[in-house]
Order: sequence, then C-alpha cells, then structure tokens
Amino acid sequence: MSTTVDGLTAELKVVRKGRGLRGIDVHDVGPNLRELCGVLAEDSPPVVRDKLARRLTASADGLPADLRLAVLAALSLIPEVDSPFLNERVQWLSGQFQRDSRTVRRKIDQGITALAEAAASGMASTALPGGTVNARWHTRHLRAAVVVGAPRIESFEARRVHVSEDGLDELDLAMTVPAPASLSGTASPADLGVDVLFGGRLVAKHMESADRFGFHLRLPRPLRAGEEHEFALRIKPAPHWEVEPHYVCVPKYPCDRFQLSVRFAAGTMPQAVHLLAGVFQRDVDDTGPVVGEAVRPDAVGEVHAQFRDLTPGLAYGLRWSP
Repeated sequence: MSTTVDGLTAELKVVRKGRGLRGIDVHDVGPNLRELCGVLAEDSPPVVRDKLARRLTASADGLPADLRLAVLAALSLIPEVDSPFLNERVQWLSGQFQRDSRTVRRKIDQGITALAEAAASGMASTALPGGTVNARWHTRHLRAAVVVGAPRIESFEARRVHVSEDGLDELDLAMTVPAPASLSGTASPADLGVDVLFGGRLVAKHMESADRFGFHLRLPRPLRAGEEHEFALRIKPAPHWEVEPHYVCVPKYPCDRFQLSVRFAAGTMPQAVHLLAGVFQRDVDDTGPVVGEAVRPDAVGEVHAQFRDLTPGLAYGLRWSP
C-alpha cells in the first residue's frame, strides 16, 4: 500500500484517544501506521507500541516546538504527562501554553497533521514514484547468522541487493564494531576480518570513524537497473577485540527484510535477550533498562528474529546480557 497523509492523520487521531499510545489496543492500529512503523503480523503488543513510539517520536523531532509538545503529549509520548485520559492531557497542555482547552485542541490537530506530513515525507524521501529506491542499490533480503563463542564471535551475512541504475560495479558496505576499553591507540582496518564467500571481491578497507569499518565489494560484472545480485561475507573481529553484546542492522539504504539467528555456544548462555526493532543507534549501547520484547534461546541455544521494511538509520536486531 502507499502511506498517505490523510490516512496517517485519521489513524493518529484514533491513537490519541483514551490512554494514547500507552494503552491502545494494537488491533486499532491502522494500516498506514503499520506500514510507517514496520509493524509485523507476528509482533507482540509491547513491540507494536514500542515501534510506534520510536518512529513517531523521531518524526516529530523536526516540528515546531509548540506543535511537537502538543502532539507528543496528546499521544501520551512524554513522561511529564502520563494521564489515562485525553482531557487531562489537554488540561496539562493548557497550563503549559496558557491557553484554553479549545485552543489547545486546535493546536493538537495541527500537530497531528504536521506529524503525518513529516512521517509521510520521511518515507517518500527513500523512494521515487513507481517504487524506485532513491539510491543506487538497496537490500532486498539480509540473512545473518552469528555464533557467540568463548572468547570469539563470528558472523556470516548473505545479502540479496536490487540495483536501481545501470553500470553498478561496486558496493560500499560498512560495519560498526565499538572499540573495547582495553584497546590502546586507534583501530585499524586489520582489526576486522572480512572474507568474501561468494558474489564479489573485496577491493578496499578503511576506517569511516573510530569504530566504523568501511569496505568496498567489487562485483563480478557491472549490473543494470532492475537486476539483483547475491553475495555472502564472513566477519570476524581480531582476537583482542571484545565485542559488545548485541548484533544489529542499521541500514544506510532501505532494507526490505532482515533475518537474524544468534547461536550461543556452551558456557556463553546470556541472562537475558531482547529484541530491538527500529531503535535509535545510541540506545543499542545504552546501559539502562532495555526497551524491547524479551526472547529466550531455544533448546540448542539459538534465538531467531526477522524484520521487514527497515527504516534507514534505525537499528534492528538482538541485544543480550552476558
């Protein structure tokens, strides 16, 4: 489907009723919001609410301060006002703005419309008319298998990409691996081992930042618009590199589907594992309580997760407590 401003506006007005987003029945979440926030049919109610909260809060960041406050309070998305009734949230806003409730309700309506426009515009910026992605390529399907061992961690990634313009012969890829506290000096490309299993040849590795490794994959031949290509990588940090307890995908370009499997070797079973779905990258490393659905490893120590329609710049994956 195609997300519309009118559709989002109508669905946001449903969300603001009663307890707002904190208490909404997930069955009342409309199709436009589901598409915008990447909600899957199998998502639990806490995951659905978390996806909506993070996506809508992010979309509201660019609004004027008064409209941002009005719409986030109405949707029950700020801690200062945690009332189960919309009327009480309106009264709180009346005190903040020093305006009567009728004026506040008009401001809320303006904020909802502005939020819908900002959210729809954010989706449109990743695609051109006719569904063509506004990038030279994007990921159709990413499959990642991670083995958490003692003391090493190793991952395998298989990716199918869709090409949007003629002549593409190289892919720019990157992976962020936070530097361990014990590291003396700065990281170098040699600290991350990357082997191509099939589908191309590694031609360059470099540091994009202190802990972000960039590399270029040369394709077997130049591809034309509309073609798809598959490749696979094995990724292994250097022995001295203590990897943080999480594995996430933060797409630079749109990603249609991401499947993740994490296997914990004997002696490395975590105390807890949480699903991260569309969170800000800074929240992945946050040492505070994890916001996300708790999941349990199965009988052989594996956890499986999948995500669809990933939003560029947000993180999707798993985080565990050793």
